Amino acid sequence: MEIERLYCTFARNEDACTASMFRPVHYLLAFPSAGAAWISIHGGSMDLKFGPLRTLAAALALTLVGCDNGSNPTNEVSPPQPPEAPTDLAVVFNRPDMRNELSWTVNSTDEDGFRILSNVDDAGWTEIGDVDHGTSTYIDHGVSELTVYEYRVYAYRDTLNSDTTDAARIEIDFFGPNELSASADINGIHLFWNDYSSIEDGFGLIRKDGVGGDWAPLAETGTNDIGYTDLVNLVPDTVYYYRVYAHVFKGGVIVHSDTSNTVSVLWQNF
Repeated sequence: MEIERLYCTFARNEDACTASMFRPVHYLLAFPSAGAAWISIHGGSMDLKFGPLRTLAAALALTLVGCDNGSNPTNEVSPPQPPEAPTDLAVVFNRPDMRNELSWTVNSTDEDGFRILSNVDDAGWTEIGDVDHGTSTYIDHGVSELTVYEYRVYAYRDTLNSDTTDAARIEIDFFGPNELSASADINGIHLFWNDYSSIEDGFGLIRKDGVGGDWAPLAETGTNDIGYTDLVNLVPDTVYYYRVYAHVFKGGVIVHSDTSNTVSVLWQNF
């Protein structure tokens, strides 16, 4: 059969190819959702091969023929290229909202969007989200204390992916108690603190007896406790010093937070 006009799509751009009498010529038709077709035309006959666009381009060294009044000028076709990779990935921890805030530099203009990968405590890389074309930020909500997070980002277009960014790493601390206060009355020395952790198994208190004393364990309390009363071997007219810390069992070991501020109180003979 005689072919008068053939429309072909390559790399998301449409070119009109016109021919009347064909010598053996070749066409590459790319269908974004269905791979590609390699067409060889010999006079009035036509051979077709179907497959992935990149495979056909590499295996058959495809050429796209531009047709102009039968002159058949030929242009070499390169396989479609992925978007340029993003760079400069950075991550900042937002403690009040318990989230990690990511940002990066967009270097491409033809991406469909960006995908975000996460590696939590070296457990392996997984995809946690994607954002639209031109976007340069992402928020990872609900992160946890005492956890190490790594992130990577890459651009994508259709089935083509850019290289990933370098990994951005952040370690979330174990939030210890603070604002420790102390007061004394006939019932003992009363200690109170603010609890800033959501993962602690309990709290430990340490005490120093007098300026020249040594710090020593005093007591342990339970999860979410915010107070303790000391009546352990108190000596009148002695100044006692206190600190508190949180502890949690993770990764097979007991982890202690930083200790709180130090408070002191004089125990008198009430």
